[in-house]
Amino acid sequence: MWVRTLLPGVMLGLGCAAPECDTAGETCTAPEPVPIPPDEEALGPEAEPPPGAGPPPLLPCEKIPHDPKLGTLRLHTDFIALETARLPQDLSHLTAVPTQTGFSLYGIRGTSKTLHRLGTWPHLALSEPPLLNVIAPEDRRFNPILSPFLVNDGRRLMTGYIHANTRGNGSVLIHDLEAPSTPLYVPAPGNVSAAAMTGSAASGVSGFLVSGMGLAQLGSVNSDSAVYGLKTLRQPVRATPLATFAPEWAAVSSVSVFTSNGIAVLGYFSGMDTQEHLRAVPSTAQATALATGTPLSLSDWPEIYSGHTEAFFASAFGNGLAIHRGTRAGTQEVRWIPLTHSSTELSAVQAGPPLSLLSSRDTCTRVTRLVPLGSDLLAGIADKAGERLVRLHKP
Repeated sequence: MWVRTLLPGVMLGLGCAAPECDTAGETCTAPEPVPIPPDEEALGPEAEPPPGAGPPPLLPCEKIPHDPKLGTLRLHTDFIALETARLPQDLSHLTAVPTQTGFSLYGIRGTSKTLHRLGTWPHLALSEPPLLNVIAPEDRRFNPILSPFLVNDGRRLMTGYIHANTRGNGSVLIHDLEAPSTPLYVPAPGNVSAAAMTGSAASGVSGFLVSGMGLAQLGSVNSDSAVYGLKTLRQPVRATPLATFAPEWAAVSSVSVFTSNGIAVLGYFSGMDTQEHLRAVPSTAQATALATGTPLSLSDWPEIYSGHTEAFFASAFGNGLAIHRGTRAGTQEVRWIPLTHSSTELSAVQAGPPLSLLSSRDTCTRVTRLVPLGSDLLAGIADKAGERLVRLHKP
């Protein structure tokens, strides 16, 4: 029963693949339209169709011209596509760990629930044997469901899982790359999303944000959905309530994202309007809540996005947020929302005009995942040529 409540959040795609769809033999058609209020339309030169433009001709996808990197997607002129790499098969989760010379990528095979090193970007290959099974031995009999996140703080990887057919019992795994023989499992009921608090932007805090149920009680499922800070600098790890949802929202935990400039984007699925809602919290407010142990109320912070849940997932992209919007038939757009701390009020966040980072008018190419790569973004792109990762950069 609880797992059905969780499902709206499982489509977050925080480093995870969207549902599989073979586009090789499809007919190239316009995706099912998603109603968007006029004031929500993305801004920018690529956002609006030319006057009088209609849907593309009904042609087989193999006859439509495809860009080697972007397929039939269009990239906003403020961004550029850099190197690309083929993605090993059966990877449900992906994260990029910064190193002195670049980025090391790690992934989880969804079928085996095993963690693998993939190599240094952009030279990727699945390592065997795996580093470990991400499910604790004592939990494997519960046939756990992987939570839709794999994140890192530069040294540690974190992922999670939920026991099937339970009220949300589950755990998060913290795998220390510098001490790989001692994986740490922390009880985390209802863990739906996570983000790493990294660098000076994190106000000196080292650890992760985890959105779920009862992490502060380390095992209790008698808690409403909330966001917690899991501090990993010292052992044992400590959990501190960070943010709560307003009771009238009938909220279920959703997105957790930490931008390059230290803004936390925290989301929830509302049972009142069945929409996703995202709110932005400045670093000063985060630091105060984590230091005092008194959680902040998300209702006090600005909402930067609300919208339908189908094919919704999001990722940090530099000093902003990338959001995938579409349907199960394909991608409509990937929207980028720039976020800054207010220059006049340190405890406030300003959201700039959104841009249509990637846009599509057909179902021949779709975005499968969004993964931060430092201040850049890796977009999983699938079309008749298969799935690949493309590095997107904002000059």
